[in-house]
Amino acid sequence: KCAECGGQITAQFAKGNGGTYRYYRCSKKFGICKQGYLREDLLLGQLKEEFQKIAIPDAWAENMLKEIELWQRDEQVQTKSTLQNMNAQIKQIEVQMDKLVTGYLEGEIEKDNYLKKKDQLLKQKSDLKLKNLNSEQNNKSWVEPLREWVKTLNHAGKMANSTMDLSKFKAFSEKVGSNRLLKDKKIVFDWLPPFEFLATDKDFQTKTKKSSDKAELKKRGENKELLYWRRGGDSNPRYLAVYTLSKRARSATLTP
Repeated sequence: KCAECGGQITAQFAKGNGGTYRYYRCSKKFGICKQGYLREDLLLGQLKEEFQKIAIPDAWAENMLKEIELWQRDEQVQTKSTLQNMNAQIKQIEVQMDKLVTGYLEGEIEKDNYLKKKDQLLKQKSDLKLKNLNSEQNNKSWVEPLREWVKTLNHAGKMANSTMDLSKFKAFSEKVGSNRLLKDKKIVFDWLPPFEFLATDKDFQTKTKKSSDKAELKKRGENKELLYWRRGGDSNPRYLAVYTLSKRARSATLTP
């Protein structure tokens, strides 16, 4: 919408220089507005520049997705071990409950003590089952959002170099940004998390521009720079920290 008056943006066709051009302008629904027209090709160019800010090359995306797979496998192994341990504890509690019931029926345990111990064991069993369920869910909760985030960054680069129609750019801008405005013949919007920290990181943008494809990375040999990243304290991708140059993570390096 229009940044000056809040009116909707509308398309208008005009002929000139032997062709028909599409312009975008404020509908002026709310009265006088001084905002001018913006030609569609210039609008697309501005969107491409914005998308390029968060774009990562194919090589980076490939390595990051491989790293996610490794993280997922490692976590699956850890989760499996944890679940096996909790299941063993649950079985042990069930054995204790059987012994408790037998002792009560045979008159070896008084009713008050029996009920008290039974409640304790049931609570322990319930807590373990809840932890069991949470462990399974947590293993899945962060993987797909993170994988989708990486794919979106990679797709941003493809959008920045594409000839798709404006509707595709509009849909993508809605995915990565909000509060889209037309102001002084320029499109502006707020980046959504977790894209905003990349969109404002000049160092990141410089390195992605230099590493536009896998072939360029290979030519650098020992001097190549790769995206090294790790998941932070939260499973949400917005807490990802992005770093460069990592020979520490073998899975994130390319074979020369």
